[in-house]
Amino acid sequence: MGGDGRKSFSGVDRDRQGKSIDDAARIGGHAPRAYPHGMSSVTVPAISNPPVLVAPSTVKRRLLALIIGFGCAAVLALAAWLTPSVEGVGTHRQIIGLPPCGWIAAAGIPCPTCGMTTAFAHAADGNLPASFRTQPMGALLALACAVSLLVCVYVAATGSNLGRALGRLWGRRVAWGLCAAFVAAWVFKIILYRRSEL
Repeated sequence: MGGDGRKSFSGVDRDRQGKSIDDAARIGGHAPRAYPHGMSSVTVPAISNPPVLVAPSTVKRRLLALIIGFGCAAVLALAAWLTPSVEGVGTHRQIIGLPPCGWIAAAGIPCPTCGMTTAFAHAADGNLPASFRTQPMGALLALACAVSLLVCVYVAATGSNLGRALGRLWGRRVAWGLCAAFVAAWVFKIILYRRSEL
């Protein structure tokens, strides 16, 4: 009797312990699992993967890439629509309302940007040699515009940080180099224009 009594009381204690654990599980909102007699446990809730959130910086990066890419595409589309002038200048006059170059009219020399529209038009048509002959700096800017468009499309599609990485290449030496190239291209254009007038 004593041994059976101890066994009986032990079984009751286990049942009470299991019941208290199951009650705690119900209070927590989780149904207890069924276990064999004398055993009880609390069901562990399944951990679901949290939703993937896009960082605000990535959204801004993609939006900026779309804006810049749209601008580059518009410039190249307009250049492709224009017919390059055989004189190497004056292509911009095909756009309604734009006057001829005032530098040529007043001083007989082209302005620093003369021929760039023509160079863009040649580049948009795929004629890079003619673009460089017309205005070397204009040809470089046209190529830069095309590359920028490709980078913007990639960044907008993937959210990549490529644009910022390329922007870090910009520095004082690059700026001075572009200024020197701009002046050299202008001198080249003046010489080319003077020879065409002979």
